[in-house]
Amino acid sequence: MNTLEINYHGLELFDARDKICDDVVEAFETGEELQLIHGYKHGQAIRSYIWGVDGLRKDLKRVRPDIKLHFQKGKTKGITLIRFLEAKKE
Repeated sequence: MNTLEINYHGLELFDARDKICDDVVEAFETGEELQLIHGYKHGQAIRSYIWGVDGLRKDLKRVRPDIKLHFQKGKTKGITLIRFLEAKKE
């Protein structure tokens, strides 16, 4: 499986939110894992959005409720890895 690395470091949260959602959908559709570089030392707004209950999961659920995410800490506190969980087969 390929890993798509995307850097949001230095973006304002307002600008990053839609881009992150779009990138997650694209990675899901292409079957790639994501490595999100969001930074850590100069603010944690993007990291908090990605990991928070009312953040990425909530926004993504509105547009693609079929996508289930698994977050994993990266090599540093400024990186988050996202893997996609298999949908339950009925």
